[in-house]
Amino acid sequence: MKLLTIFAALAAFSGGTFASQRDLLTVIQYGGGFKQDVMGDVTSKDLVSEFRVAIPAFCQGVEVLEAATYSEGVKDIAVLKDSAKLIYSVRGGTPMRIGKVSLTLNGPASAACAIPVLVNENSGGGVHTGTLVANEHISLCTDRHRAVSVVTAFQVDGRWRVQGWHTIPAHSCITPMTKGRLEGRIYTHGVLPGLISVIWGSERPFCVRSGMHFNVWDDECFNYSGVSRPLFSGHDIDPEVKTTLRFN
Repeated sequence: MKLLTIFAALAAFSGGTFASQRDLLTVIQYGGGFKQDVMGDVTSKDLVSEFRVAIPAFCQGVEVLEAATYSEGVKDIAVLKDSAKLIYSVRGGTPMRIGKVSLTLNGPASAACAIPVLVNENSGGGVHTGTLVANEHISLCTDRHRAVSVVTAFQVDGRWRVQGWHTIPAHSCITPMTKGRLEGRIYTHGVLPGLISVIWGSERPFCVRSGMHFNVWDDECFNYSGVSRPLFSGHDIDPEVKTTLRFN
């Protein structure tokens, strides 16, 4: 699609004021009527936790029946957070890289238009606040033949935040990305998916949500569904010293 068409759609959505190209995640080419899983490629490598579907003003009568993202070929249904602004949350609000956005749409047959999908810059509030930090002083590693999933617990302004799941590929190491710097006393909990007998954690319990990415305050644990409180192991982290935590 020509950039002129994209910017025209953005102008129509925002009352004549262009959103910056940096905010543009992708554009969905809608052909009118009922259309299922209309795809838009995402070329940005930035981490995204929320996005906004910006239906142009001239594209009247169009409704979004479902929004989803694709990462490494896996489809995740996005959660509608604001029905008025069409703001959707990606995997519970945990920032991640996505490859595609898909929309299932319905509207008049004549309502063909280009629909921009924008990064939502106003995603503060709740349990998902904070700046994403690459903790380059820490490596999470495994020598296992299968991927390991890890949760981290760390303090932010005196409160414990719990974030997961960090996936360590087989025979690999990763740098954990968290909404808060990992330093001082932190805790980790690890599992080998599919083998409930293989668990890393032995000291104190923290909040964990199974089967999804999450980022919660521990003292608000039971405000959420699908939670448990397994044991975590403690580690003393000096941000000036490289630390390797192994899950073998």
